[in-house]
Amino acid sequence: MRKTSAVVALGMFDGVHMGHRKLLFEAKRMAEELGAIPVAQTFSNNPQTVFKKSPPVLTLPEEKKELIESLGLTVDMEPFTIEIAHTSPENYLELLTEKYDLLGIVAGFNYRFGKDRAGNAEFLIKEGERRGFRVSILEPVIFRGKPVSSTRIRQSILRGDISCANEMLTAPFFYTGIVQPRKHIGHTLGYPTANIIPAGKILPPFGVYSAVTEYDGITRDAVINIGVRPTVDESETPVITIESHLIDHSGEELYGKKLTVKLIDFIRAERRFQSKEALAEQIGKDLTFAKKTLAAYSAK
Repeated sequence: MRKTSAVVALGMFDGVHMGHRKLLFEAKRMAEELGAIPVAQTFSNNPQTVFKKSPPVLTLPEEKKELIESLGLTVDMEPFTIEIAHTSPENYLELLTEKYDLLGIVAGFNYRFGKDRAGNAEFLIKEGERRGFRVSILEPVIFRGKPVSSTRIRQSILRGDISCANEMLTAPFFYTGIVQPRKHIGHTLGYPTANIIPAGKILPPFGVYSAVTEYDGITRDAVINIGVRPTVDESETPVITIESHLIDHSGEELYGKKLTVKLIDFIRAERRFQSKEALAEQIGKDLTFAKKTLAAYSAK
């Protein structure tokens, strides 16, 4: 059976940020030039999960796959296992050449792979010359004087600098989930919410954010709270939720619907209020502030 001619981009691609996109677009360019298909070779889990606790992800596996496919590449994703960790760089390339008619490889300047992370840019260039495939090694994309990386984006999110993270991601950082039935406390305050559980992804500081929400092909501006709702939830083990008050929401039932929440900017930290009335008053102020930030975002 004839193998598919391919140019393979190597990387974890967590977040599919501007640096990743440069690499993926280079793979597309080279593939078109060589009459091959562009493939993103990646893993569904961070390699660190095999050896120690890994950092929280920017994108879940299915989200990463969808984002890369939207750029026009085929995604070849597999779990990173202890067997892969112990595979030599030479054998890892053998596996790629068994799978594809390998015409090219694209990787970042600091990409490492194989046992003891022995595979690197120099190794790929040498093997490309020996095996007859083209190799393109890309330098980092610089943003505000420093290289863009998934680690840097995580750090931005953890300190609540959502706008900086979004610029490096080239799109708003997002969560997707199924709207859960809750206690209708938002309705009693005059600000009904649609709530999802942010399972599996990195979380910013608990607080209030301006956001854009999407469901059933409909886009709504929103004010959201990420956290444990200390004013209204007094349970011993509160659940972290993302509560979205959709601005100008028509009132249709959202329970059970798939909702995507795209963070735009930080408004304030989550805190306990003396009363629900005080909380409702603050939400009104948050809403006014959010409308300004969202209007500025829409004008870009």
